[in-house]
Amino acid sequence: MITSDCVAIAFKRPTGSNPVNVIGYQLAEGETLTISQNVGDIDRTQYDVRITETVVGASLCYVFRTLIQD
Repeated sequence: MITSDCVAIAFKRPTGSNPVNVIGYQLAEGETLTISQNVGDIDRTQYDVRITETVVGASLCYVFRTLIQD
Protein backbone atom coordinates (compact mmCIF):
# COMPACT_ATOMS: atom_id res chain seq x y z
CA MET A 1 0.00 0.00 0.00
CA ILE A 2 1.20 3.49 -0.88
CA THR A 3 -0.62 6.55 0.48
CA SER A 4 -0.59 9.36 -2.03
CA ASP A 5 -0.84 12.58 0.10
CA CYS A 6 -0.05 14.67 -2.98
CA VAL A 7 -1.70 16.39 -5.95
CA ALA A 8 -0.51 13.81 -8.50
CA ILE A 9 1.03 10.36 -8.40
CA ALA A 10 2.47 8.18 -11.14
CA PHE A 11 3.40 4.49 -11.17
CA LYS A 12 5.89 3.33 -13.80
CA ARG A 13 6.67 -0.28 -14.69
CA PRO A 14 10.11 -0.37 -16.31
CA THR A 15 10.63 -2.47 -19.42
CA GLY A 16 11.88 -5.93 -18.45
CA SER A 17 10.43 -5.81 -14.93
CA ASN A 18 7.95 -8.20 -13.35
CA PRO A 19 4.19 -7.62 -13.80
CA VAL A 20 2.80 -4.68 -11.76
CA ASN A 21 -0.82 -4.20 -10.75
CA VAL A 22 -2.00 -0.85 -9.32
CA ILE A 23 -5.54 -0.69 -7.85
CA GLY A 24 -6.59 -3.53 -10.14
CA TYR A 25 -5.03 -2.04 -13.28
CA GLN A 26 -2.31 -4.19 -14.88
CA LEU A 27 0.55 -2.03 -16.21
CA ALA A 28 2.16 -3.07 -19.50
CA GLU A 29 5.97 -3.07 -19.75
CA GLY A 30 7.18 0.53 -19.91
CA GLU A 31 3.71 1.90 -19.08
CA THR A 32 3.05 4.73 -16.62
CA LEU A 33 -0.25 5.19 -14.79
CA THR A 34 -0.74 8.83 -13.74
CA ILE A 35 -3.47 10.03 -11.39
CA SER A 36 -3.91 13.74 -10.70
CA GLN A 37 -6.33 15.93 -8.75
CA ASN A 38 -7.98 19.27 -9.39
CA VAL A 39 -5.98 22.36 -8.52
CA GLY A 40 -5.73 22.67 -4.73
CA ASP A 41 -7.01 19.17 -3.97
CA ILE A 42 -4.88 16.63 -2.16
CA ASP A 43 -5.24 12.93 -2.98
CA ARG A 44 -5.20 10.87 0.22
CA THR A 45 -5.92 7.54 -1.47
CA GLN A 46 -4.11 4.39 -0.37
CA TYR A 47 -3.03 2.64 -3.58
CA ASP A 48 -2.70 -1.13 -3.56
CA VAL A 49 0.41 -2.02 -5.61
CA ARG A 50 1.17 -5.67 -6.32
CA ILE A 51 4.19 -7.07 -8.12
CA THR A 52 4.10 -10.66 -9.34
CA GLU A 53 7.61 -12.01 -9.14
CA THR A 54 8.23 -14.05 -12.29
CA VAL A 55 11.94 -13.16 -12.57
CA VAL A 56 14.05 -12.93 -9.41
CA GLY A 57 15.51 -9.42 -8.94
CA ALA A 58 13.24 -7.74 -11.51
CA SER A 59 10.51 -6.53 -9.15
CA LEU A 60 10.48 -2.80 -9.87
CA CYS A 61 7.81 -0.13 -9.82
CA TYR A 62 8.81 3.52 -9.74
CA VAL A 63 6.48 5.92 -7.91
CA PHE A 64 6.55 9.66 -8.58
CA ARG A 65 4.63 12.08 -6.36
CA THR A 66 3.90 15.74 -7.06
CA LEU A 67 3.71 17.77 -3.86
CA ILE A 68 2.56 21.33 -3.16
CA GLN A 69 5.32 23.66 -2.03
CA ASP A 70 4.33 25.90 0.87
